[in-house]
Amino acid sequence: MLAAISNRVLTLGQTLSFTATATDVDSPPQILAFGLGAAAPAGATIDPASGLFSWTPATAPSTNSLSVIVSDNPGGPGSLSATQTFMATVLLPARLDQARLQGNRFSFSWQALAGQSYQVEHQTNLMATNWIPLGGTVTGA
Repeated sequence: MLAAISNRVLTLGQTLSFTATATDVDSPPQILAFGLGAAAPAGATIDPASGLFSWTPATAPSTNSLSVIVSDNPGGPGSLSATQTFMATVLLPARLDQARLQGNRFSFSWQALAGQSYQVEHQTNLMATNWIPLGGTVTGA
């Protein structure tokens, strides 16, 4: 049995990474091997032993259908398999559309995907790794 894999949304330049999990109810448990469906995009990989999936998309915008397959007793008699398919939507990085300063208030806007959550973060050092959320999340309309 292969656990469900939820649809994912990422921005061009990000790496999608997760570990697919599966169980085998046979006794004794058999060896499980992970693989990707034939339509996997270029550069997508999965570790056959651990199920660690990784992909850094090269183009956007795009919507990609990916399938993860797990097989027990690979290549042996009575081998069984399970497949989970999920969608990975790759967005272009946010592009500043408008910015203005009114008094001491700075406001800006960017193109957004409807239903996608966004979080503005700030940091005085652009090289820092610990950015600080500014306000709450905003949902694209």
